[in-house]
Amino acid sequence: MMKFVIILIVLLLVSFQAY
Repeated sequence: MMKFVIILIVLLLVSFQAY
């Protein structure tokens, strides 16, 4: 479950960087 949370955080960071 920890991996899933980390993946979500990474996706959010990537989204902010793309923006």
